[in-house]
Amino acid sequence: MKKILFTLLVTLIHLHADAQFHYTKSPFSIGMIVTKEGLSYSIDSLCSGYDSSGIPQDLVIPSGSSMIIFNDTVPSNEGLIYRFSTNGKVKDLGSMMSINSSDGEIDTITIVRKIDNASIQIIWKTDYRKPKLRALIPADDIDLLLQTTFNGLISDRKINHADWENEEYITSIDAYGVPINPLFPTDVNSFIFFPDDIGDEAVWRLAGYEEEFKRADENESVKKLTYRKLPPGRYEFVLKAFVGAGEEYTLRYSFSIMKPWWMTIGGIAGIVFFALSVIGAIVFLLYQRKVKNDKKELEWQKQLAHSELKAIRSQLNPHFMFNALNAIQNLVSMGENTQANQYINKLSKLMRMVLERSESGFHDLNAELENITHYLELENLRMPFQYAINVNKNVSGDMLIPSLLLQPYVENAVIHGIFGKTEGEIIIDIYLKNSMIIFEVKDNGKGLPSGNVHNSGLNLSGSRMDYLNKIYDHHASVKVSNRKDGSGVVVEIAIPTEE
Repeated sequence: MKKILFTLLVTLIHLHADAQFHYTKSPFSIGMIVTKEGLSYSIDSLCSGYDSSGIPQDLVIPSGSSMIIFNDTVPSNEGLIYRFSTNGKVKDLGSMMSINSSDGEIDTITIVRKIDNASIQIIWKTDYRKPKLRALIPADDIDLLLQTTFNGLISDRKINHADWENEEYITSIDAYGVPINPLFPTDVNSFIFFPDDIGDEAVWRLAGYEEEFKRADENESVKKLTYRKLPPGRYEFVLKAFVGAGEEYTLRYSFSIMKPWWMTIGGIAGIVFFALSVIGAIVFLLYQRKVKNDKKELEWQKQLAHSELKAIRSQLNPHFMFNALNAIQNLVSMGENTQANQYINKLSKLMRMVLERSESGFHDLNAELENITHYLELENLRMPFQYAINVNKNVSGDMLIPSLLLQPYVENAVIHGIFGKTEGEIIIDIYLKNSMIIFEVKDNGKGLPSGNVHNSGLNLSGSRMDYLNKIYDHHASVKVSNRKDGSGVVVEIAIPTEE
């Protein structure tokens, strides 16, 4: 932050005696002093040389020093204008001045004689200095924060500090009362850093917490220097006088925050021991519960087996078996031995497939279609009718479905749908829709009585289908209704596709 102070010197004669540089070229006679903390600097040591008129070139004054410029002649400065320029701002000053500038700032003083506008111009830059950390205070200490902020605005007042030296976890402090390489407890994790005067080009970051450097801001510098609720870890506050500054212009302050007890080795060991104890207790309780439920489990297995047997019996409908055997008898009695043998062969294959595949809860679609084809061929020998099985190209034959899923519905369509019809027709369509595989079994029979529409949750074969519905989490469904053209019944079975 630039501070420009105007200081009236006691006498021109005193300045003339102390001046480190004199410019005397008609119509001007100017004196210049660079001073810091009571010491004066040689202008020769601060510039690279002088131009042909005697003006210092590449003049760089120390950080924190004052540039004093005055009229080196007596009796007066009448008719002269002192025009001071910095950061694009121009201001006319009095005849004698002391100018303090921010680090890295380039300032210009132009002295103009009013009567003829003759002028000279002196340009200088204020050098950078290595930043220092003047105070570190807890961000939650509001009273100390207010005092520190207020005192920091007044250069001749000592800044307030947190009482770190009385904290048992602090081993040493520096001349400013700031802890040296401290290890803070877990709950001491919010801080405000107060470095000395920050120039407009200063940048900083808290390594270990943020990656990007922040830039000084006149209105929010304190806010940006505040870090709250830092997690445990090691940090380094890095403040550079300007972007790209070397170590000679860089402040580094390291500190650490301890891990909470439950993140230490001892704490982790305690937590693990407690967790193992809890797990052991749970395992013991679960074992006891398992022993108690063994009898219930056995009973459930018996019920499931009974359900599966019921499903098998529902596939091999006794009425179908009676009709099949009766058809074979008729063929034999009529001397149609070849056709009777074909019928017996197909019936035996169908029975074998039904019995074998009923052992497994699932099989692929190809196996299901093979079973249905054998059944339709067998029924076709007994009662001629047309049938077609249409599988959409997007449906894979390797897709898993419940065993003997379609058999009861196809059998129902034959026996109760087209039986006795001269031009009976069974159509089976299989396709995918919204992550579901859809099976449609359609016949051209007499249909259902008006309004008789059946919906269920895949209730195909009693207990067995209840079991399957649990597997599909109640997402499977069956809908039985009359076809839209009134030519028979359509059964729509929907089950989720197996990934």
